[in-house]
Amino acid sequence: MIDTSTMKVKKELKGNGITNSILQVAYSPSGNRLGMVAGDQEHTIAIYNTADWSLVTTGRGDRANIVSLAFENDTTWVTVGSKHFKQY
Repeated sequence: MIDTSTMKVKKELKGNGITNSILQVAYSPSGNRLGMVAGDQEHTIAIYNTADWSLVTTGRGDRANIVSLAFENDTTWVTVGSKHFKQY
């Protein structure tokens, strides 16, 4: 996370299994969760609690390209790709 007024790093999100690019980022409607999709072969998904930036969960997405990540609420999210629609 970067402070846009100073451009200084406020928080670095680590330990999520994401080691290369990030393809998608989305907040839950309440703003309590932040989700990311990695650009690796498994399209790793990481979900964070925005109150303390702790990692809630991480896991494999889909081998097909994920083009969108969206939250239904704080505990349910979906990914959409060229060959899939998955609810988690």
